[in-house]
Amino acid sequence: MQSIAHTISGELRAKLQSVEFWGLLFDGSEDITKTEQEIVYIVSVSNNGEYASDFLGLIELGADRTAQAITDGLVRLFQDTGLDDWANKLVAVCTDGAAVNVGMSCLNNNKVTCDLG
Repeated sequence: MQSIAHTISGELRAKLQSVEFWGLLFDGSEDITKTEQEIVYIVSVSNNGEYASDFLGLIELGADRTAQAITDGLVRLFQDTGLDDWANKLVAVCTDGAAVNVGMSCLNNNKVTCDLG
């Protein structure tokens, strides 16, 4: 399984490094142990205009469900995936609208949309 996961991760990293821009889709869910996790998908557009949506990973938040914890988890996921240039390529963030994710504006000190966008 590790070999398959490594191969798929490498292919996704190569694909995402070759595109000019991409966006994120993420949403949180609590499991039976009350552990909060965010599922993260990345949407990209290739140079020839083809759209793709790929599973990027899960972020385990535990009891810390703050905007800072989500932001830190997303940045860690980018780094773990080898997307070091994420700040230059991220152009959109789509969530379910929870206040911790989107807030009203950067003036509200919303960490996720202000720090990532």
